[in-house]
Amino acid sequence: MKKLLSILFSLWLFNLSATHNRAGEITYRWLNGLTYEVTITTYTRSCDLCADRCELEINWGDGNTEILPRNNGNSNRCPNARDGVIIDPANQIRKNTYVGTHTYPAPGSYLIYMEDRNRNSGINNILNSDQVPFYIASELFISPSLGGNSSPILTNAPVERGCINRRFEHNPGAFDPDGDSLAYRLAFSRAENGDPIQTIYDPQYVNDSVRIDPNNGTLYWD
Repeated sequence: MKKLLSILFSLWLFNLSATHNRAGEITYRWLNGLTYEVTITTYTRSCDLCADRCELEINWGDGNTEILPRNNGNSNRCPNARDGVIIDPANQIRKNTYVGTHTYPAPGSYLIYMEDRNRNSGINNILNSDQVPFYIASELFISPSLGGNSSPILTNAPVERGCINRRFEHNPGAFDPDGDSLAYRLAFSRAENGDPIQTIYDPQYVNDSVRIDPNNGTLYWD
């Protein structure tokens, strides 16, 4: 089976007067029957005045939602959750994970998603970016013919910093725990209700070519 990864990449050309969300992903792991463990991972700016989420709401895609507490890091700031882990102190980047388990009513296709109000400010190709909601999603397809089906895992955090006059590259380091082959394509970043953000590849805001290798997943901005 081949799985398609649509990489939602915002080409973040921003200063550091940021607010909150930088990047994120949703992954899932089959447990048994129709039951799956789902992990929301976000990469956020860490600062005293930045918005922070001790918990996030997940939409399971079957009409149900749930509040998931953050489960990584220490327990100094959040009363009923953990604080996340700062993975890059120099650039104030925090990694946050939120894990939940859900049993689906029947086989089918389910869009699992999360939406948060705060995105980093100063993103050149997302107009008024700190006022544009942050949205991530992952599609789960349950079929008896497939058996247990888990999502690809991304091993490289999407937090590299680009340099002027140097080609930017990022590879998500994806592998599939089921042994399925992977293919890659670019997709629009999304905002409230999953609406695509049309400006992210607009030449008015992003100069030069943006492409992704469909076979190995390396993104190039040259």
